[in-house]
Amino acid sequence: IADATVANNNGVIAQNVVNCLDERVDAEGDGSVKILAPPSMHANLLSLALDVLEKENAEVDGTVAAQEPRSSSSFEVNGIQALMARFAQLTFNATLSPEMMRDSSLGGKNVSTLLAESSAKLPFEEQRMRKELCNGLMRAFVSENAKRKKDASDTQRLDAGIGRQVDL
Repeated sequence: IADATVANNNGVIAQNVVNCLDERVDAEGDGSVKILAPPSMHANLLSLALDVLEKENAEVDGTVAAQEPRSSSSFEVNGIQALMARFAQLTFNATLSPEMMRDSSLGGKNVSTLLAESSAKLPFEEQRMRKELCNGLMRAFVSENAKRKKDASDTQRLDAGIGRQVDL
């Protein structure tokens, strides 16, 4: 990830972050689900993903202004889903941990204060991450649909070429 960051290669950064945060089923063992990165690294890896998503969003804003269509994304749909799962897990654990709930009930804190305190523990703003994950998911779907459309048109051309060769 460090080499890709220095080289400014968003695709490699995205792939490696997803590899670290995605759930995998242990095929050799008992079928348990494991995640490569320990929970203590989830917030830092999500912060890297947020940087990539924000760079892509800025690039998309630039291409829209230039009227050039952009149909590529560093993250695939399943990669964004993995990021969303770890983000949900991270925010749920920070907000609704037994310690936080106990402290809030003893201190008479309301829900908005509790959410603000849990957000302060993250290296990014929750709302900013939510927005970028949604925009990233949108770009990932557009990219995937463009690839499927291209593959379908390539297959049709291949089928038409085979038909012409057989007819000759």
